[in-house]
Amino acid sequence: MSFRVLCIFLLIYWLSVTGIVDSGEVTFSRRPLSSLPSRFFYFKKSQNILFLDVSGNVYRSSRFNRSDEEQIDWIRVNVPENQATSLIPHPFDNEKAYILTKGTTHYKTDDYGLSWKSFNTPYPPSKTGEVLAFNAKKSGSILFRVTNCDKECIDEVYYTDEGFNNEPKLLLKNIGKCLWGFSTNQFSGAPDDSIFCIQLDSSNNNKLIESENFFSNITIIKSKLDNKEITGVMGLAAVNKYLVAVTSNIDNSQLELFVTTDGNEWKQAQFPYESRMSEEETSFTILESSVNNLVVDVLSTGSAHSGTLFSSSSDGSYFINRLNHTNRNDYGFVDFEKDQSVEGILLANIVHNWKNVDDKNTKKELRSKISFDDGVTWNYIQPPQKNLNNKKFNCDINKWKTGDCSLHLHSVTTAKYYGFIYSSPSTAGFLMGVGNVGSYLLDYDECSTFLSTDGGITWNVVAHGPHQYEFGDMGSVIVMIDDKNPIDYILYSSDFGRTWQKFVFGITIKTKLLTSDPESLFREFIIIGEVTADHSNNIKAYSFRIDFSKLYDRQCMAEDFEIWAAKKIDGVQKCLMGHTTKYKRRKANVKCYIGGAHEHPHGKVEENCDCTDEDFECDQNFIFDPDTKKCIPNGPENVPPGNCKQDGDTYEGSSGYRLIPGNRCKENDNTAWKLKPVIRKCTEDQLPFGEISHSTLEIEFQDFFYFKDSKVILATTPYGEVFRSDDEGTKWKNLANEELADAGEIIFIFMHDQSNEKAYLFSKSHLWYTGNQGASFEKMDFPRKDNLPLLPNNLGLPLIDFHPTEFNWLLYMGGTPCPRCHTEVHFSRDNGKTWEKMIETWAEKCIFARDKNFEERNKKDIFCSSYKDKNYVKEQDELQGRPTDANPLQLVLIEDFENEKREVLFTNVVEFYVFDVYMAVATEYRGQLFLSTSMNGKDFSEVSFPPNIDVDKKAYTILQSTTGSVFLDVVNSSQSGEEYGSLFKSDSTGVRYSLILDDTNRNNVGNVDFEKVQGMVDGIILANVVNNTQELIEGTKKKVISKISFDDGSTWERLKIENCQGENCYLNLHSRTAIHRPGGVFSSSSAIGLLMGVGNVGPYLKPYTDSDTFMSRDVGRTWSKIRNGESLYAFGDQGSIMVVVDDEFPTNSLLYSLNYGNSWNRYQFSDSPVRITHLITASNQSTMKFLIRGFIGPENQNNAKWILITVDFSSLLPRKCKKIDSDTITSDFEEFDPMANSNNVCFLGEKVTYLRRKIDRKCKIDDDLRKYATNKTCSCSEYDFECDVDYWREDGKCKLFGYDHQRPANCTGQYLTKSGYRKISKSKCVINKEGKDLTKEILKNCNDTDNVEIITRMHSFESQITDYFYFNDTNTILIRANNQVWKSTDQGYNWTTIEELDNVLAMFQNPYSNEYAYFVKLSDTLYYTTDSATTIQTMSLKLKPNALGIPVLDFHPKHPHWLIYTASKGCESIFSTDCHSVVYYTTSHGERWTELDTYSRICSWARDTKVSASEDIIFCESYLEKTGSQKSFYNNSLQFWSTRDFGANKKILFNNIVGFVTFENFIVVAELSPNQKLQLWVSMNGEKFAKTHYPKNMEVQDVSDI
Repeated sequence: MSFRVLCIFLLIYWLSVTGIVDSGEVTFSRRPLSSLPSRFFYFKKSQNILFLDVSGNVYRSSRFNRSDEEQIDWIRVNVPENQATSLIPHPFDNEKAYILTKGTTHYKTDDYGLSWKSFNTPYPPSKTGEVLAFNAKKSGSILFRVTNCDKECIDEVYYTDEGFNNEPKLLLKNIGKCLWGFSTNQFSGAPDDSIFCIQLDSSNNNKLIESENFFSNITIIKSKLDNKEITGVMGLAAVNKYLVAVTSNIDNSQLELFVTTDGNEWKQAQFPYESRMSEEETSFTILESSVNNLVVDVLSTGSAHSGTLFSSSSDGSYFINRLNHTNRNDYGFVDFEKDQSVEGILLANIVHNWKNVDDKNTKKELRSKISFDDGVTWNYIQPPQKNLNNKKFNCDINKWKTGDCSLHLHSVTTAKYYGFIYSSPSTAGFLMGVGNVGSYLLDYDECSTFLSTDGGITWNVVAHGPHQYEFGDMGSVIVMIDDKNPIDYILYSSDFGRTWQKFVFGITIKTKLLTSDPESLFREFIIIGEVTADHSNNIKAYSFRIDFSKLYDRQCMAEDFEIWAAKKIDGVQKCLMGHTTKYKRRKANVKCYIGGAHEHPHGKVEENCDCTDEDFECDQNFIFDPDTKKCIPNGPENVPPGNCKQDGDTYEGSSGYRLIPGNRCKENDNTAWKLKPVIRKCTEDQLPFGEISHSTLEIEFQDFFYFKDSKVILATTPYGEVFRSDDEGTKWKNLANEELADAGEIIFIFMHDQSNEKAYLFSKSHLWYTGNQGASFEKMDFPRKDNLPLLPNNLGLPLIDFHPTEFNWLLYMGGTPCPRCHTEVHFSRDNGKTWEKMIETWAEKCIFARDKNFEERNKKDIFCSSYKDKNYVKEQDELQGRPTDANPLQLVLIEDFENEKREVLFTNVVEFYVFDVYMAVATEYRGQLFLSTSMNGKDFSEVSFPPNIDVDKKAYTILQSTTGSVFLDVVNSSQSGEEYGSLFKSDSTGVRYSLILDDTNRNNVGNVDFEKVQGMVDGIILANVVNNTQELIEGTKKKVISKISFDDGSTWERLKIENCQGENCYLNLHSRTAIHRPGGVFSSSSAIGLLMGVGNVGPYLKPYTDSDTFMSRDVGRTWSKIRNGESLYAFGDQGSIMVVVDDEFPTNSLLYSLNYGNSWNRYQFSDSPVRITHLITASNQSTMKFLIRGFIGPENQNNAKWILITVDFSSLLPRKCKKIDSDTITSDFEEFDPMANSNNVCFLGEKVTYLRRKIDRKCKIDDDLRKYATNKTCSCSEYDFECDVDYWREDGKCKLFGYDHQRPANCTGQYLTKSGYRKISKSKCVINKEGKDLTKEILKNCNDTDNVEIITRMHSFESQITDYFYFNDTNTILIRANNQVWKSTDQGYNWTTIEELDNVLAMFQNPYSNEYAYFVKLSDTLYYTTDSATTIQTMSLKLKPNALGIPVLDFHPKHPHWLIYTASKGCESIFSTDCHSVVYYTTSHGERWTELDTYSRICSWARDTKVSASEDIIFCESYLEKTGSQKSFYNNSLQFWSTRDFGANKKILFNNIVGFVTFENFIVVAELSPNQKLQLWVSMNGEKFAKTHYPKNMEVQDVSDI
């Protein structure tokens, strides 16, 4: 086992102490060290050793004899002390090595380090790369890289062709990496002196150059495929027979590989479509492999923690996927290694839980796999049958084939030392490793040590705990030493690990290194370890030489060897890689040493086999079909250049198979066909692309207006001209020349939002209407006022509103002449030909009440926000949109505008909106905003927030939604530069809101970084968050990060970037606060699953000008960079074509992609650079044309030339895509499930699957793929439920805030109550056995507070609380304190005053209709609410309420609009002589009051909840004498009468009563008899009364005695 580099940076000093122990069979010597080596190696095929210490000294081994034993000392070589910085062996000449220093004098040896000579270079060694490059054919030819800092530091390369025996000569200045063509022994075809270099470029567009005469002549390397120069070169390497150049695409930083096997033909390596390398240098690793192919591990798409293993064809030009989810670390090291002695055996580790690692950042669970056919097939490693001491493992070893109980081994990423991990070149069949048996790999210190002697088929445990191990004498001796605990002995075996002997060397050390010669040919081992106890003389470590030369006294003879052959996983000896290989190795049980008598490799005999199916694999873009057991196409076949120029051509294609690279089987008749090309007819996708064209128009267009699902565009200029194109922008017609010749300047254009044919153009004097997409126009007059046209309003208010179903109906908001002007709203049912009536004046906004999804209103209803006082002293323009207390803005519902039934819904209105299925109204009171919502435009509820969140109601932003909820961003900070908010989401009623994202980023105009993915994919949201809100003080900038939700805001995560490793591998994107173009910021409604954005990778969002362009193909789950710098971007043909253009600097070209961004092509559209301001596409699904608006020249100068460029891709793709349901291979489409990798595969109870064009198809869609979407109803999951009343979502669960109203009084034990969940009304899920039903009532312990949030909050009022009541089924409470009414909508957590309800003397709640309440002031206006105080309304009274102590209101138990009201008259003065009550009733809720009685003490409805009286009976207690002051009545008798016709006819029931009362089912009247005795009468229906009777021993007292 060779030792390459030991990176332990400690100092070594020579000490003369020597210890020798002779055991009889094993000898050893030790040397004390003051520190450990940093660079240590053997000269190949020798026992000479060199090492370098960090003090800059180099030591060599010196052998001598003492007591007839050969020992080893360390002697510092004869170079100046403390000068060495590097120690480098010559890779192709075993006698040579080089010591480099920091200066210009260096040293070389040609005799295994025995002697050293100096040589000089003009400048010190380079600090930026490899210094020496060696020639495999001419050992004296060496390149030396230096850094020249005479002026500015640049790298230069010098060369010597005599091994530095002459002065090095300058090769090139300011150059990147250089290497010889013959950098490996396997390379062939190039001249001996061929050198390749990376020529540096100031713009990082480095080129690859070559010379055969030390750059007297220079050749720029070109790609064989397109004969273009290979540019963007960032790396150069030699691997076996290959030279590999790594390039970075100048447009998108995508890494690409170019490979050559002869230095002449350089081919771009082709990877499968789904595999691409990102810009990170650690995103791919070229691994050690056989000479027959390249093996590359590429960071997996969408993962930062695992890779995909690829192997190449024999020429390195194309790669095939070999193994998924390989384990790799942040430095690009991969758990992969080949067996050094047996060809075709590979070991690798995979990340079993890769998805959880990527999604949840959990710890990796690694599993080991082994391949016996050079990576074509992989299997888990079969574990030993038993552990040590014959114990069983803690799992079922019969499950090893699934990996659940297999052997797992530590590899490159976790190895504690360097070199070959498992094997050695001379030890055929021997493999060792540290690992464990189980379901995944344990930590290194928890593992044991394993050995295989049959090439990895079977294994045995050889030691508990991790050990370092080495082979000697070609495997005849195996040594291991504890790698975890301090130790003073080694274990060795001379019988292939069957038995182990202990050898004690007497000093306890912590092992740092166990090594032997690189090929394990000798019987000598070196151990270096730290001492574990204090020693004198500054001894920190020891080196030990363990010598097994005298273990056996004889050398092996022919009969001591056996023939061993490699086998496959089934243990059967078969042909491996097309041949059998037999090795001669020493028998396990013989006692002899091999020594130097047998050359390495020892007795290997190979014999080629006849080819079988196992010797072949599927060729590039073919996959194995397990059903047919054949290789079938999986992508476009690479057509040889020059073929398939036209339809009907043929070409020689692949049979679908290729011989596994390195396989040496013999061709035979059975398999010969797999090696022969197949004549194939060129498919449509193999025909050449068509042409891209463009047209240019020198004009400054200001705005563009697309007719939906059409090719027609209208465009306006700054001068009011209107142009029309009917071919998506290629040709334009100035309508001012014909159709709009009389229009003059066009001021506004409005496209009908429901009809794709209609548009309305406003000139200064007329309305111009088109119903045929602008082919012709009709001239319309505006409504007239005072015989003058009512021109468009000058207040900046909306001019027009369209009806969602009656496409010819219009609302037009004109205006009277300004100044001192106001608006007038008129209605037309014929597109403005005639104007029927005026709807409203002084309006700020008027819309039809019905909307596309808001269908609860009558189609003739209209909402208007307008000023209350139409004759106010200030005109509407003078108010400037600022209502006053004297003239507030009201929301008016005009029901059936033809009948003009008007109702004021709100006063102090700020704004109102109708969106989706909701209507929202914002009102203002004392600087706070109150938001109310409705789903029918009539019944409104004030929104409520969680009681434990204090919401500052100063500003809201209502955000887009189509998923049955309202998204609301509430401002937390409005300080300039420090704006941020909190994002809330409502339940399905739009009333109750839960916090879903805190610290959302917003700006000072109310824009919020919130964006829903466009199109049919619901529930995916991108938002930006301010991550340092606590630091936002003056001068501190916001640190913004981006997050994404795949479940409509329930959970959020950072945006993941492909092929990025490290803690800051997150993507941050600019959104609405920085990008103000119309439409979606990231997505298009037609390009399902595709997103693009501008931003950066890192901890926080950088400024827009420091950004790059990124895209996602999987609805935002993973992102990749597609272009350096910020871009404008657009989608065409439903995403089958994507275009990006530079948004930072002028450019004359664009980039386009036909395969979802996997590759990009450039198209030049102008000779001069254009500063682009807009990139636009039509709204129809199949558009292939893109409009580029921009200018040439400086923007701030008059000579800047504006142009419009239309780029047409219509002819690029040769055919239309085919949808073939019965053949998924032939069909050009595939299914795409945007929720496939999410926690919830369904959304709102449905699983939706879409069609998307396959990535490799060269066809245009030209069809609306949305109609092929399939919907499948899902079983209900937790995502289909929302929180019920009194519950709010916290930490993903619905939690009760406050009191559980279903908890019984004096509760003991358990009670049945709500679960806290209710099904989302829009969810289509099915509650069944497979799903969840979270609505079921649950049993709760009476003392259970686990799911109850106890909140304490104190609010101080200025005076005593005199009244209060709750509204049922709400969280709303009203209190009256100091005659001011206060309201809480969160059960008392927060309180606000109700503006209208000041000076309230009393408030009453209707006991039968709990949502009704009435507020009495000392006025003839009664205030009331019918919606639990969401809105306050008024009704007029005949008189002010009474002050006689009589109940003011009485309520009917059945009819909430039936009221009895008791007022007073003549009571203004305390000295009044006719003060008395007046009783009124209403059955129309105050619209009409009728007097019922005067001088009454009380009147009430006879009916009660338990009294079954007729609903129209009224009882009154009425004074007999109806004169004088009611205040001073003492002897005036009370009559008791009833009426069934509201007082028209009164029936006197009793003439002299004390009073009456309703109790349970009875009406009880107390009558005073003439003899002053009290008599009770009882009725159960209010019409018939019965006299009460008492026991004879009870006598009713006289009233005078009571």
